[in-house]
Amino acid sequence: MIKQSSTIEELQNQLISSHRDFDLAIERQKKSASEAEEARIFAEDLERSFNNLQRTVLRIQDKISSHNSPNPYPSKRVSFP
Repeated sequence: MIKQSSTIEELQNQLISSHRDFDLAIERQKKSASEAEEARIFAEDLERSFNNLQRTVLRIQDKISSHNSPNPYPSKRVSFP
């Protein structure tokens, strides 16, 4: 905050301090935005991994289910001469 100053030098120092505070705030905002982007990318990767794992589990369950259930259409062996 700019206070009432009696000299130009004090005003300059306050202005420099205000610029420094502004620059620090901008850097914090950039860092937060970067961290948010990293978190978004991580969440998307995690979702893809979960979906792949879920599909794999479903395929395994289907194979187990088809292996354990009797086949209504037993395959006929074909012999070749």
